Amino acid sequence: MTFRRRRIRRGGRIGRETKRIEAVVVAQGAAATPGGSDNQLQFNDGGSFGAVTPLTFDDTNLKIADDTKLIFGTNTDASIEYNEDGDNFLIISGSANGIIMSGSAIHMNQTLGVGVPIGGITHAVTLPDNADNTGRMKANAYMTYSSQRFKKDVEVIDNSIETIQNLRGVTFTWKKNNQKDYGFIAEEVGKELPIIVEWDNKNSENPPQAMSMDYTRIIPILLEGIKSQQNQIDNLKAEIKCLKQGTEPT
Repeated sequence: MTFRRRRIRRGGRIGRETKRIEAVVVAQGAAATPGGSDNQLQFNDGGSFGAVTPLTFDDTNLKIADDTKLIFGTNTDASIEYNEDGDNFLIISGSANGIIMSGSAIHMNQTLGVGVPIGGITHAVTLPDNADNTGRMKANAYMTYSSQRFKKDVEVIDNSIETIQNLRGVTFTWKKNNQKDYGFIAEEVGKELPIIVEWDNKNSENPPQAMSMDYTRIIPILLEGIKSQQNQIDNLKAEIKCLKQGTEPT
């Protein structure tokens, strides 16, 4: 019994260095040709060639068709799929123990949402509006760009005491989980410091509803307020000292 294996170029010419294999196998005088259409990968289909319809190779790229899962693990533990069926995004589904991404750096081109749907991602990193750990971030420190190289029109904050007096520090309970907390009311802060409050301008409500606020931007107001109060205290102390000594304050 004689088996011969040949590589065939398109057009029927035989060549040893061809990149494309159209796999004509001659066995006992009978030829078995590849299944499916051009560029489709082949598999052993009960002793015959069968086409892997979702997988094609064009000499450069291995392509996987839309809505086809590339599955990992003997128990279908994880998968990668381009979901084109109305969504048009890549789905990477990890195992029950999660996904590990390693490297010297991981680049995210635009935005990242954790625990929120695609349509709910609004910032570089968006977490859900949850009052538990799923809505919190944890780190040793958070650094903010603050060099004078990035700023212009720098002025000391005026009327800091008046601004502070118009704000309320409150206790409250989150509606979602009845957890007690401390903070501000964003709408109230927005009346005094509108640029540190984020407003929902997408809805037609008038006035727009406050969504969130940057608590750290309160710090310079408090700082200048403390300094202003300290100046008042120092002046009062000087006046009291003069009164005790029977002299006029300078």
